[in-house]
Amino acid sequence: MNKRTKSVVGAVSAVGVAVAGAAAGYAAGVLTAPASGKQTRQRLGRAIGEKTADLKHNARKTITRARNAMSDTMASAARRAKLRAV
Repeated sequence: MNKRTKSVVGAVSAVGVAVAGAAAGYAAGVLTAPASGKQTRQRLGRAIGEKTADLKHNARKTITRARNAMSDTMASAARRAKLRAV
């Protein structure tokens, strides 16, 4: 695994941990807030929907970056292989 690929994998892990932590913190805050059960469930449902959308968006961006990094790595390896063959 090259340096660029490692950084993409690290970014994916960091994003996942950050999102999970933020979601847990938000849920804890909502559940301990002084509101009715119905209001709390509605707020929590909206927040989960928003965070899920954010997570999907960030995952798509990260996957695209990872694919691009892999493509770049493969192209670079192919160029190096051509140069060595000559």
